[in-house]
Amino acid sequence: MSYLIYRCDCGRVLYSKEDTKTKRCTCGKTLNVRKRRILKIADSADAATQAVQDMQEEIYGGSIFRTADQL
Repeated sequence: MSYLIYRCDCGRVLYSKEDTKTKRCTCGKTLNVRKRRILKIADSADAATQAVQDMQEEIYGGSIFRTADQL
């Protein structure tokens, strides 16, 4: 199964399974996944997670994803 990576109107990068119809962003907006512009496609959930983290860091700069022991 493939995972689609796309952005919400608020700027957050999201991913979902390719057969997902809608997804709710943390900003509260419900997105129709099939009408979004797909930025990347990942083969696994782990690859999709890493791609989303990389894109978020590229957009907002710096390393914002850390584990608790790194704080």
